[in-house]
Amino acid sequence: MLLKQSIEKKSISFFWILIAIILLLMAIEGVDIVLIGFSPLVRSLGSLVMFIACVYFCYQLIYFRLAEFHYRIVADDLVFERVVGRSNHAFITMKPDEVINVEAYHKQKIAKRDIFTNSLNKKHWLVLTFKKEGRVRQIIIEPQKDIRVYLESLVPKHVS
Repeated sequence: MLLKQSIEKKSISFFWILIAIILLLMAIEGVDIVLIGFSPLVRSLGSLVMFIACVYFCYQLIYFRLAEFHYRIVADDLVFERVVGRSNHAFITMKPDEVINVEAYHKQKIAKRDIFTNSLNKKHWLVLTFKKEGRVRQIIIEPQKDIRVYLESLVPKHVS
């Protein structure tokens, strides 16, 4: 069996990146104004914390918007891949018998690194629960109908 799906990266215009940088500078200045009554050390630390928070926000925005996602079901392997640029690839591979559960997303807490979609339309998201190397893990994917049907067909095999 061979099933493939690709989710293309979203575009980010230079204009939005420029606005994010300007807002970053305004936020740092705002922290400096709010902390005007405190010592220069406190103001510097506040500005530094705000700078780190804003850089992290911009990183998250760019990293997840510019990612491509590929889902492949080849013979006896399920492969989920996130590609950012040319050198940043993240793979999760599993066998069909490692799948424990497949269910619709209902605001579960899942680490951002385990979200394999760049869509904000959460009603199409699936939470794939699997056991790998003795650990139970979950990832979020947004498969097309044929992959969704295949993944959902794996679950009754494991329910006793």
